[in-house]
Amino acid sequence: MEDRLPLFLNIYNKIILKILILILFINSVNSNYIKRNKRLTQVWSNNNYELSSSSLFDCRQPGKECLHDGICSKNGLNCDCSPSPNWFGKQCELRRCVQLYNPCENGAACEKTEQSFKCHCPPGFDGIYCDKQLETVCNNINLNICGEHGNCILGKNVNEYTCECHYGWTGPHCSEINHCQFEDYFCLNGQCINNLNKNVNEDGNLITHFCECRHGWGGTHCDLDVDECQSDTNICQNGGKCVNLIGSFYCECPPKFVGQFCEIPNIIDQCQPSPCLNNGTCHLSMTATTSSWALDADKFNWHWECNCPDGFEGERCERIVDNCITGRTICVNGGQCVHPWLEIFENIGNDNITKSVQQRWHPSECKCMSGFSGEFCERDVNECEVYPGLCQNGATCMNRHGTYLCLCVAGFEGRYCENNVKKK
Repeated sequence: MEDRLPLFLNIYNKIILKILILILFINSVNSNYIKRNKRLTQVWSNNNYELSSSSLFDCRQPGKECLHDGICSKNGLNCDCSPSPNWFGKQCELRRCVQLYNPCENGAACEKTEQSFKCHCPPGFDGIYCDKQLETVCNNINLNICGEHGNCILGKNVNEYTCECHYGWTGPHCSEINHCQFEDYFCLNGQCINNLNKNVNEDGNLITHFCECRHGWGGTHCDLDVDECQSDTNICQNGGKCVNLIGSFYCECPPKFVGQFCEIPNIIDQCQPSPCLNNGTCHLSMTATTSSWALDADKFNWHWECNCPDGFEGERCERIVDNCITGRTICVNGGQCVHPWLEIFENIGNDNITKSVQQRWHPSECKCMSGFSGEFCERDVNECEVYPGLCQNGATCMNRHGTYLCLCVAGFEGRYCENNVKKK
């Protein structure tokens, strides 16, 4: 018995050793699985996807391949769609808005966003591509909103609509007969109107349609002239006389009034010819002679007034204003104020024969020194911009206040660098 004890201990130790090795192996496998699972969780989290054991994406799997030349990553977790920039999505299955392609359906407008696109669906459609038709008043067969004689046109929402009626039908649901189309009914000077209100005539009969006449006409078929002068004895105002015409009328107005109804005071245009001199502008001014502002020509005084141009004044702009004396014209940068002066010239008529002597006043103005411009010589002239080739032989032009300077290259001199020093 004692001889067998060492053998038993040897077998026991081997079993214990194998058990320990097995435990270490299992722990190692679990540790690697946890690490791998954490790595997968991190990768999917970075791609904004939710990780679950049943929904792991692997583009290496059949049916999950990258489409449209997309490149599957080594770990199979995502597709690189950069080879086909017009496509995107998990499998490069979504197409972006491009100039010649619109992924939106049913007439939807495609809006390209920074990373994707957005479809603006018309009424009655929904979904990413507007490919899902919603139930609306138009496609609801139980409603049949426009009946058999019209087409339902959807409005801004699923409950808004209009009915486009077939020939011969009318009404909000195309359920009323359009007698104006079905019957040989004419309105000579008007339009036919269907009676949708179900009105009846004096005999109690239903009025299905009638003529709506234009102004100046009456009768069942708008074929009778209406005498406006009898129907409205005051149609012409301010003593005007009414004269009836076929389908119309006109008013014969007294001398002091004009207009369709003689309602406008007849103003004698005192600005023709213009009383204003020296290019003055004539306009009419109105002054009330009484406190009443009724439209009566006898209660107003009309007179002309002149708006004078700069340099002239007076009722008719007849007086010249010397701004050099009044101080309105102040010339700077050495400019000289020139007093108003009269120009006398000979004018030849349109017949090239008739001649006349005319005169024109010129208002005061500033005569600027060289290098300055403007109404008061306030602007410096940039000669370098006005005269691009002012400086010669490669010289650089430098603008200065009221003048300029040419910076000559070696071998040239002069105001414009026009002289070659080497040739002297």
